[in-house]
Amino acid sequence: MTRSNSQPHVVILLENLPVSRDRRVWREAEALRDAGFLVTTICPADGNRRSVEVVDGIEVRSFKPAPEPSTAAGFVREYGTAFVRMSAELLQVMRAGPIHAVQACNPPDIFFPLAALLKLRGIPFVFDQHDLTPELYETRFGRKGLTYWVLQKCERLTYLFSARVVSTNASYRSVAISRGSLKPENVVVVRNGPEPVSMQAGPANAALKGKFAHLVVWMGNMGPQDGVDQALEAVRYLVHDLGRTDCRFVFIGKGDVLDDLRSMSFGLGIDEWVHFTGWIPDAEAFLYLSTATLGLSADPPGPLNDKSTMNKTLEYMSFGLAVVAHDLTETRASAGDSALYADTGDPAGLARAVYQLLDEPERREAMGRIGRQRIVERLSWPHQRQGYVAMYKRLLAFKGSDRIQAGAETESTNRPSQERQPELT
Repeated sequence: MTRSNSQPHVVILLENLPVSRDRRVWREAEALRDAGFLVTTICPADGNRRSVEVVDGIEVRSFKPAPEPSTAAGFVREYGTAFVRMSAELLQVMRAGPIHAVQACNPPDIFFPLAALLKLRGIPFVFDQHDLTPELYETRFGRKGLTYWVLQKCERLTYLFSARVVSTNASYRSVAISRGSLKPENVVVVRNGPEPVSMQAGPANAALKGKFAHLVVWMGNMGPQDGVDQALEAVRYLVHDLGRTDCRFVFIGKGDVLDDLRSMSFGLGIDEWVHFTGWIPDAEAFLYLSTATLGLSADPPGPLNDKSTMNKTLEYMSFGLAVVAHDLTETRASAGDSALYADTGDPAGLARAVYQLLDEPERREAMGRIGRQRIVERLSWPHQRQGYVAMYKRLLAFKGSDRIQAGAETESTNRPSQERQPELT
């Protein structure tokens, strides 16, 4: 990739996914590119081979990842391998020409040693905080202990060496300011907004419903904290306790509990109503969303989920789907009246909410319109990227391209008065 001394160069580190599969990070890279920055991403390969390529003007450097972990020792091996290989890639980039900022996306919070070294060289480090890793550990494993303490220290050190922190919502921003002792003006909210043009309902495909009258979609990563087991329990309750058998449930995505979920579906006696697709191309996933009756967000209440914005919820809203979800602070802040909330916090509550909306087509359509309007007018990526780019322009004192709207320079999402929890309800 040709480099110019007049263009600031930002390197983005992403450990847990290939950048092609992380919509948020790829949109960030595109936003910086469009604003006149040079952008390099370093991420695991979508396969087993290291590569360096330029995709749409963005340099993508991928490394061979460690085997997918299934134990605590496996996670240590994965993170250690990633740190060494990503550090080596970063060193090669630095040898090839100047870099002006490095952004690390979590989880995990392992890049603070690089942040400290970069600070000594006068290169600002930007922490793009996608998850609260101590709470993520607690939610996944149901305990705290030594590992939880270590994760707290890693998060604290990452905050310490960060010139700026990018938070996905107001709750995460509050955590960064309080736990990281950060100045409010150095923490900017950039939500995971969908692209409203590419992510909108198209023609439905009735064949995806099979023999059923309704289709309910769940979409996302399948980890222990994501509540897919609760979704399956809700299907069991809906079918076997409430007697509702006219709805097909499609689960789009994969993760480290996918095989367990397939076994669970069989054990619950709901295989006839449940289908797991694994990872599928966007076009296929969007067809399911265009055909669906409802979107299901089953993330259970807890210290992580209550503070987190679920991408799936925003994507359902972008497709004009009414949402069924547990009553979580940030889910309500995003979805507002476009969701029906199961306030009991259990699978039976989710099932009852699904049952209710299946019989209320006019209400579903009205909720879908509300959700789509919230995405288009306030939550979509075109609104979010303005604050993201403005943060980098101010950090690096770069005027940049006029392709990003001038209003970005206000960094409005940094104002505490605009980031209170009620702002989106």
